[in-house]
Amino acid sequence: MSPRIALPVLLLLCTAGLSAQRWSQPKSNVLGEACPELQLEEEMVQGPKLTQDDFEGKVVFILFYRRDCMGCENIAMPRLQKLWERYKDSKCVRVLAINTAFDKEIYSYLADVEQTREHLKRMRWEMPVARDFDELSYELFELDEEVGTPQAVIVDQHGTVRDHDWYSDEPEWEHLEATFDRLSANLNCDCHVKPREVTRACRGSYDAFHEGDYAKAWDEADAVDKSLVSGDDDRKDARYMKEFVENLARKKMQRIEDNFYYDPVDGLERAKPVLDKFKGVPGVSRFSARIEEWAKSGTLEDFVKSREELDKIESEIAEITKKGDIADEAKAAYLKKLEGIAEKTGNNAIGARARNRIGTVSGKAQPTLARGNRGGGDTVKAGPARESGSAKPSTDGESKNRIGSSGAGKPEARRATPRAKTDMRATRSSRGKVKSGG
Repeated sequence: MSPRIALPVLLLLCTAGLSAQRWSQPKSNVLGEACPELQLEEEMVQGPKLTQDDFEGKVVFILFYRRDCMGCENIAMPRLQKLWERYKDSKCVRVLAINTAFDKEIYSYLADVEQTREHLKRMRWEMPVARDFDELSYELFELDEEVGTPQAVIVDQHGTVRDHDWYSDEPEWEHLEATFDRLSANLNCDCHVKPREVTRACRGSYDAFHEGDYAKAWDEADAVDKSLVSGDDDRKDARYMKEFVENLARKKMQRIEDNFYYDPVDGLERAKPVLDKFKGVPGVSRFSARIEEWAKSGTLEDFVKSREELDKIESEIAEITKKGDIADEAKAAYLKKLEGIAEKTGNNAIGARARNRIGTVSGKAQPTLARGNRGGGDTVKAGPARESGSAKPSTDGESKNRIGSSGAGKPEARRATPRAKTDMRATRSSRGKVKSGG
C-alpha cells in the first residue's frame, strides 16, 4: 500500500482501488527510441566499474533515484534490491541504480559520494550504484514532460528503450517488472533472442540454439530441410531456423568488424569464440579469412603502438600528480603529447582515452567522436547536449564514463527543469527541513 498520504485504513483501501483503475502509463520522451547516452562518473558509488560491455547485448533495468526522495527510499530502492537479487547471477541482464542529486546546489550532501555509500550500507542495498555525471543523465528521461525520481528505464539487448515509468506505485512496478521479466526470459544462454516455436522435427535445431551451439542448430535444420520424409511445415520451419542462425551470424560478424576498427585487440579476442560457435554456417568461412588478415594488418600494429605510448604518458602523469598539482609547463607538454595521440588515432578506443585524459588534465571536456568510423575522422558524436555548454569535469579529477547507444537515432536532449511532484515520486526542490542522514 502506498504511504503517500495519511488517511484512515478503509479510505486508503478504497482510494487505492480507484487509483489502480484510473492509472495509465505516462507519456515517455524515449520509449521505443535508442537509449540516450548515459554520462556517469568513472568511479562507482557501489559495485564494480561499468564498461560498455556491461550494457551491450544485455537487457538493462535502470533506476534513477535521489537520497531523501521518499518514493525512492521507501519503495523504489527496496524493490530494486529484490529485483537485483533475482537477477544478480544472470549474465544477460543488468540491474543498476543511478544516484542523481539535482538539488546539490542547495543541499550539497546529496552529491557526497561517501555519505551515499554509508547510506547504502545502512539500508543494506547491495545493487550496483553509479553517480550521474553533473546530473546530465537523469534529465534526459521525461514522463509527461516532467523529470524526477524514482524513474525506471528498461533497455533491451539492442539498446532500445522498451519501458519507462515512475517506480513508486503498484501498477507502475508491476508492468515495469513484467516487461523486464519477459525480455529476460526470451534470451538464450548467450543472451540472444530465441527463435519462435517450431515443429517437432526441428526441435533438435531449436534446442541447440537455446544451448548456444549455433553450428549444430544450423546442421540440424539443414538435415530436416533436405530430408525426403520431411513435411511442408517441417521444411518451412527448418528454413526459418537456418535463416535465423545465418542472420545472427551476420550480425555477430558485423559487430565484431565494427569493434575491430574501434579496438583491434579486443575485436580479435572476441572473434575466435564467435567463429568457433558458428563454424560451418554459410558466410562464416569468408569472415574467418578476414580475421586472419586483420591479425597481420597495420591497423592492429598502429593501435598497439599508440596504446603503449598512451600508457606511458598516463603513468608519468599519475606519478607527477601523486606529488601535487602538475606545473603549467609540464601540463602543456603532456597536453601536446595527448593531443597528438588523439589526432593520430581519431575515434578508436585509444583516441577516446586520450581525449578523456585531455579533459582531466586541462579541465575542459572534449567532444566524443562517433565510435567505429573507419575513416578515423572528426565527426562529433550526436547525443545529449547541455544548453549551458560542455559538461564540466568532475571535481575529483575522474573523467566521465559514457555508456549507452552509439548516438544514432537518439532524441534531442532538452534541458528540463527538475520539478517536484505532489506525491512520493520526486523530492521538492525547496524544503524547510533537511535530513542530514538521508
